[in-house]
Amino acid sequence: MGASVSRWVAQGGFCGEGVVPDGAPMPSKFEGRTHVSTWNFGGALAATELALRTERIGRRVLVCKNVCHRCHFNEAFDSSLRARIAEMPNSQHEVALEWALRALS
Repeated sequence: MGASVSRWVAQGGFCGEGVVPDGAPMPSKFEGRTHVSTWNFGGALAATELALRTERIGRRVLVCKNVCHRCHFNEAFDSSLRARIAEMPNSQHEVALEWALRALS
């Protein structure tokens, strides 16, 4: 039957004007732009197209580079993540979040 993924979260490139709220910080090289090629997906177009069209991936969540690079791992986020992990003992999500926490710490 093969493998499947219930949710795939990937860095999907750039979120430009008209998508990012007015006043949100954006590097000057992106100001006024609505489109920018993405390195992650553009470097492997056939694989990207397969991942975007396959029925073996249930939900696709694309997080843009200029959005995810504004996130900060700090004490508040650490505490929030640890609290969430404590709420889900013995689940697959607990294991995944513990791996993420170890990678970020």
